[in-house]
Amino acid sequence: LQALYLLNDAFVHEQSQRVAGRVMAQTADAKKRISNAYELLFARPPVSDEVAGGIAFIERAQARLREDGMTDGVEKEAWCAYVRVLFRLNEFVYLD
Repeated sequence: LQALYLLNDAFVHEQSQRVAGRVMAQTADAKKRISNAYELLFARPPVSDEVAGGIAFIERAQARLREDGMTDGVEKEAWCAYVRVLFRLNEFVYLD
């Protein structure tokens, strides 16, 4: 149930918009945005595979949104989706 909550809840979507907006406002460089998101959410830098996976996700999300006919806000929506993915990582949900 927790995974469904993090996928569908309006509060989670609102918070992902806030985090994505914050990350996007800091820089236009995707690698730096991903690094900033990791620092903000996990208090650590991402490893190279995480950066590569993040960039690939953003590119696929933007392409998918454009295929679905979205023209305005594609970049922001892709980053919001990426932040929601980060919210669902065990590292974010559970404390060690």
